[in-house]
Amino acid sequence: MPIIRRDFSLTLQGQLTVPFEGAFEIHAKADAGVRLRLNGATVVDGWSPGDSHEGRVEPANGKPMAFELEYLHGCGVASLSLHWRAAGGGEWTQVPAGALSTATEDRDIVEARFGV
Repeated sequence: MPIIRRDFSLTLQGQLTVPFEGAFEIHAKADAGVRLRLNGATVVDGWSPGDSHEGRVEPANGKPMAFELEYLHGCGVASLSLHWRAAGGGEWTQVPAGALSTATEDRDIVEARFGV
């Protein structure tokens, strides 16, 4: 019987539009490894079990921020979502799809592979 591997990694790059005036916090919920860079700075470095999946981001002065999101999936059900809130607390809310823009090629690949 052949062994079927279901592990994969994914890297998405694009722009993140932030609704906050000042600093904000971002949290990546993932079943495995996740790394997030904003404007080239690593904000979330949760590549290994037990790593923090939260980070604080200084204000972007109303400009879109370049993002690079790396995701590593091992086994089981793949799960990844981003949440944010204003610095200092408050309720975490899911980053809406409209806040993220990616290159057309990336979108096409993700849509073809995952049907989203």
